[in-house]
Amino acid sequence: MGYTDLLSEQLPGKLNEKQLRYIGEINSSGKFLLSLINDLLDMSKIDAGAMELELEDVSIDELINGMVSMMSRQFVKKKIKVKIIIEPELSVVMADLRKCKQILMNLLTNALKFTPKDGRVEICAVSDGDSGVKIEVRDTGIGIAEDKIDKIFSEFYQAENVIDEQLGGTGIGLALTRRLVELHDGKIGVESKLGKGSTFWFTLPLKKLPREKSSEQKEVGKVLKENGVFPTGRRILIVEDNERNLAMTVEMLEVHNHQVVVARNGQEAIEMAKQHKPELILMDIRMPVMDGLEATQRLRAIPEFVNTPIIAMTASTGAEAEKTYLAKGCTAHLAKPIHVKQLYAVLKKYLSVEN
Repeated sequence: MGYTDLLSEQLPGKLNEKQLRYIGEINSSGKFLLSLINDLLDMSKIDAGAMELELEDVSIDELINGMVSMMSRQFVKKKIKVKIIIEPELSVVMADLRKCKQILMNLLTNALKFTPKDGRVEICAVSDGDSGVKIEVRDTGIGIAEDKIDKIFSEFYQAENVIDEQLGGTGIGLALTRRLVELHDGKIGVESKLGKGSTFWFTLPLKKLPREKSSEQKEVGKVLKENGVFPTGRRILIVEDNERNLAMTVEMLEVHNHQVVVARNGQEAIEMAKQHKPELILMDIRMPVMDGLEATQRLRAIPEFVNTPIIAMTASTGAEAEKTYLAKGCTAHLAKPIHVKQLYAVLKKYLSVEN
């Protein structure tokens, strides 16, 4: 996916229209497979009791409007009208924001997929007695046969027994959604009639004392402005033991003429840092000889590297993982697979473009 990023941005050289279309198909398939792997890993973690919630105040208003806004282009493209109804004075809930977004994203994607053009989708949020909030996603789609409703939240079950050619589908999304809702001690269900649409609903626990709306959530991985100013010619140390990942990251950096130095384990990273005095370090976490976190801690103990940006590169994401990296001395982290725009955003943030 990193290499398709490089090609689609035409950084190594110009591509013709057909080549760009092929690259787009490869990238789209890669994203689909990555999503499938992440969903399977999440399900496994929940089933093993290894997934923990990062609870915080979540504004229902911001949650729903934010997700609808993010998917607005897809709804517009299919000419589907979207209506949002949120009960006035609805309190915040104590929940895991990232997982709530995942729940709502899965239900909205499902509604989008099975609602024909010129249809309608309605998102409704109301109080669920004194103990929770109920969120409904209603659509005017194809509906679900009565004998199949009980199976809809089962693993790998697809009501139509087909994979949609355009949007894809694996039968995992609703099974994972059910687990995420139940992880919050909530409930989930569906009401549907064949040919007349469906209403998926779920509940979340209500926070006892209402507060003002939570502060605006920062979106991870902001897309850089097309004509942004990028730092060039800076000294950067890459610490990575996977040769393919290493080669790809070097390619991304050399586009802007950075002076790249390479280390393949934590011990080499310390030696190379002392020798070359990098202005920024991209640090893989899992490596032989010495891992990235130990190398980071040892570098921070050296006065000249106390303030050097050290960016953790890892497939382990989430709030808990990020806390661990920051506690060990990392400045920030990049989730693997590394994407061109996310990498350039980090460089732009931590390397002064004026110098």
